[in-house]
Amino acid sequence: MVSSEVLVTVLAGFIGFIVIWFLMGLITDKFSTAPAPPPPPQSRPEWADVLGVAPDASRDDVKRAYLQRIEEFEPGRLAALGPEMRKLAEERLQQINLAFNAAERQFTGR
Repeated sequence: MVSSEVLVTVLAGFIGFIVIWFLMGLITDKFSTAPAPPPPPQSRPEWADVLGVAPDASRDDVKRAYLQRIEEFEPGRLAALGPEMRKLAEERLQQINLAFNAAERQFTGR
């Protein structure tokens, strides 16, 4: 009987330790006075990567790059491709259109 009482006492102590450790972690996370992590470095906008222009490119440069990219994925050029390649080209065309729309929003402020 004594050995079962010792086992119960050890288990209760271990469980109590785990509970206190968990609660201390929650309290430390909530009330931590550590400085906030620095914001990630400003990276190049995604639309600039898709269109292949510098982030500070002029509106005319962005439009020229857009028209060049659209020309590459023109539906007439893609007619001879297989269905898988055509689907990938259509997805790329959508990316280019979204990138141009994002660039236009930046220029117009909307």
